[in-house]
Amino acid sequence: MPQVRVITSSTNVDETATRVNVITSSTNAISVGGGVSPNGQQNLPAIVKILQASGVGAQGPQGLIGDVGVTGSTGATGATGVTGPTGEDGPIGNTGPTGEDGSIGPTGNTGPTGAASTVAGPTGVTGPTGEDGPIGNTGPTGEDGSIGATGAAGATGSTGAAGAAGATGATGATGDGLFDTTFATGTSLDHSINFDDINTVSGGGRKFPVLLEDGGVTFDYIRAQDIFLDSEFVFGINSFSISGSSTALIGTGNYSLTGRSLSATYQTPGSISVADADVTTNASSDSGFPVDLSSGSASVASNNIAFPASKNSSVTFTLGATGSDGSFATSTDSITFRNNNYYGVSSNAGLTGPDLSSLSSNLDNNRSYSFSVNAGAGEYIYYAYPSSYGDASFTVGGFAGGFSKLHGGATAHTNSAGFSETYFIYRSDNASLGSTEVVVS
Repeated sequence: MPQVRVITSSTNVDETATRVNVITSSTNAISVGGGVSPNGQQNLPAIVKILQASGVGAQGPQGLIGDVGVTGSTGATGATGVTGPTGEDGPIGNTGPTGEDGSIGPTGNTGPTGAASTVAGPTGVTGPTGEDGPIGNTGPTGEDGSIGATGAAGATGSTGAAGAAGATGATGATGDGLFDTTFATGTSLDHSINFDDINTVSGGGRKFPVLLEDGGVTFDYIRAQDIFLDSEFVFGINSFSISGSSTALIGTGNYSLTGRSLSATYQTPGSISVADADVTTNASSDSGFPVDLSSGSASVASNNIAFPASKNSSVTFTLGATGSDGSFATSTDSITFRNNNYYGVSSNAGLTGPDLSSLSSNLDNNRSYSFSVNAGAGEYIYYAYPSSYGDASFTVGGFAGGFSKLHGGATAHTNSAGFSETYFIYRSDNASLGSTEVVVS
């Protein structure tokens, strides 16, 4: 009896085999001669139906797996199923990088010329400018343009050499004696008028062309002031002075004019002379004044004047002179009184007010001064001046500084003429500076 093997799951039955496979569940019954069924149980071969109807007993234990049968031939390919619906488009991917430009292709052949049209086509893109062609021949010169404006005048050239002097003209006829050809000399003004004898001149006065201030010209008589200087007619003082220096050291009490004198010169035209001349002062008190200076000179060696109350003040001397014609003239001169500024060197490291007289001095009305000294071994450089001039700045050898004020401020000092006031005393910070130039400002 042919061997029967029960298969619980199978997809194929070899129809030529001697073994019958009983299929209890299958998705493909076509391979064993049955039709397609949704549950795989219908349209089975007749032998299978017989087995099912005969009442098969309970399933025995699974037997040994037999040898694999020979594979049957492949069945015909079934018809292609209906294509399912197209799925939705997926998202657009990122744009890839632009590729490099390809090389420019060769220029194509020129196409045939199109038929003429009355409508102009669009202007094509302008091609690149070709290389410059050779320069053409120069064209004919155009006509001359109009003459331009005249340029600025150039600089005047140097003056040429003077020409030769012309011949002297003939001497004119001599006049009637009113104006002689002889000229007066030796005076402050050379005159062209020389009356030989005024009593012999007769006739009316003569008019001459006169240039007026507005540029016009008229004829008028000549006046004396048109010919002569004022000094030839008017009394006056030409000069006045007191001898000696115009500055002096301020002091107290009286100032002696020992060694000094007064002098003056006068303007006395024609017959005019000095009738009176006296010199006075504006000092608070004086002795020996007024001084008679009619002769033009006088000594004042024994005269005195009071010092002014403060330094940098002046005493004025005034000459008043009267001419014999009654005219009066004045002239002035003065002496200005100042105090000393002191400078120099000393081995004393702390000079005080009374010590300043040992230094060199100069009369001044401010603190500014420049001087040169030679500070030997152990010697300091000093500069002192009235404290009323304010604080000073120093430059030594071109460098600022180098000096310090002593005694913390102003120090009392009385000069050789008895005038007292406070001083600022400055000393170099270092001794033994040798030859040194100091500028005070």
